[in-house]
Amino acid sequence: MTHILRKSFTAAMFAVACSNIAHAQGTIITVAGVGTSGYTGDGVTAISASLSSPSGVAVDGSGNIFIVDKFNYRVRKVDVTTGLISTYAGGGSSTAYDIDATTAMFEMPYSIFINGSDDILVTDHYFDMTFSIDHTTGHIFSRCGSHSQGCDGDGGDGESARMMLPAASCEDAAGNTYIADQGCGKIRMVNGATGLVSTLASISGPTAVFFDPSTTTDLYVAQMYTHQIVKINVMTGVTTVVVGTGVSGNTGNVGYAVDATIGNPAGLFIDNHHGLYFTDATYHVVRKVNLTTGQIFCIAGNGVAGYTGDGAASQLAQLNYPQGIWVDNSGNIYIADEGNNVIRKIKPKGPKANGAMTANGEVSIYPNPTSGTFTLFTDEELSNATVTIFNVLGQQVYSTTVSGNSSVIDLGHQPAGIYTVAFKTASGMHTEKLTIQ
Repeated sequence: MTHILRKSFTAAMFAVACSNIAHAQGTIITVAGVGTSGYTGDGVTAISASLSSPSGVAVDGSGNIFIVDKFNYRVRKVDVTTGLISTYAGGGSSTAYDIDATTAMFEMPYSIFINGSDDILVTDHYFDMTFSIDHTTGHIFSRCGSHSQGCDGDGGDGESARMMLPAASCEDAAGNTYIADQGCGKIRMVNGATGLVSTLASISGPTAVFFDPSTTTDLYVAQMYTHQIVKINVMTGVTTVVVGTGVSGNTGNVGYAVDATIGNPAGLFIDNHHGLYFTDATYHVVRKVNLTTGQIFCIAGNGVAGYTGDGAASQLAQLNYPQGIWVDNSGNIYIADEGNNVIRKIKPKGPKANGAMTANGEVSIYPNPTSGTFTLFTDEELSNATVTIFNVLGQQVYSTTVSGNSSVIDLGHQPAGIYTVAFKTASGMHTEKLTIQ
C-alpha cells in the first residue's frame, strides 16, 4: 500500500524558478575537475585533474573526497590535507576478491557510499555488482553480485546472487546493505549479519537509495520512471510517497514536496537533522526536503544546463546533469556535476553541522507576496511562540501564538503593503519581510 506524506497545512502550488526562492543558500565552487572529459593521471591537484563523467561523490570522516570517475573506470580520492588526487580503486584488470582495490577492474562504476566506519560501497552498473572496500586494508570484496546478469539468488549468499544494472547502494547502522537493482525493478537487501540476500520491495526504475540515519526503519528510494521519491518502512514494507506527483516537472518550491513535480531524481542523501537532498538530472538542479515539515526548496542550479556560477550563490549557478550528492560533517554539500566533468561544493551560509540549522534557523513564508493568507514555516518545533506583525510604520497590527512547524496566518483584513513578521524560537529572534498585494 502506498501512502502520501503531507503535513497539516494548506498552501497553493505554483511553478517557480530555483533562483527566485528565498532560502538558505551558500557559495558554490569547483573542487575537482577542469570542466572537460579526460584523464590526466594522479599526483596532481584535484582542480587541475581531468575527470570523465563523474557520477558519484562521498566524503569520509576525515574530510577526504571520493569520486566515482565513471568513464575512467576508477574511484578517485582527493586528500583533504594536500588537495592531491589519486586512484583509490579500479584501473586494474583483476576480477578477484580480497585484493588491493587499485588492482581491481571496474566496467562502469556508478555510485559510492561511505559508512560510519569509512568502509566504502561501490556499485558497478555494467558489472551488475556492488563491491565493498575495507578502508583499513584497501582490499575489495563482493557485497552483492557475481559478475553475471540476472535477477535471482534471494535466500543465498551475496556473492552468488545476480543483479541487473544496479544503480546505487547504501547501509543502515546495523550494517545491512540496500541496493537499487534497477534492471530487476527491485530493492535488494544483504543482511549485515548473515550475508544473505532478499528482495525488500519491487520498485519501478530505482535510481538511488539512502537510509535515514535518525531512524531504524526508513529507507528512501528515488524512482526515475514515476518522478518520485518514496519512503519504505523496512520492518512493515509500507511505502509512502515523500516527493513528487508522478508527473515530470520542476515546480512547487517552498510548498509541499508531495505536490511538487520533479524529473529524474538521480542521487540521494539524508542528514542527521531531517534534511533530504536530491539531484534532479532532468532539470539540472539540487533540491532539499525538510522531512519534518514536508517542505521542498531548491538549493542549487537555475534550471538551465551549463557551467557557470562558481564563487556566487549556489541557486544562481548552472549545473549539467547532476548525479551523486553528499553532505559532510560540516554541512558542505558535494555534487557530482557529471555533464560538466567536475565535482562542485556548496559551502553553507553560516555555521552548520551535517545539515543542521544555521544560527538563525531555516524560516520561510509562503506564498510571499500574498493576498493576505500565508503559511509560516520553521525548522524548529515551536511551542506557544508569539508571532507579532508590524506595518511599515512600525505599528503592531497583529499578534498570535503558534505551535508546530507550520502555521497559517490570515492578514486579509490588512491593506496592501510591506509588513514585518517577528517571532522568537530556541535559535534566536527571527524577522521576515511580508508583502500583501
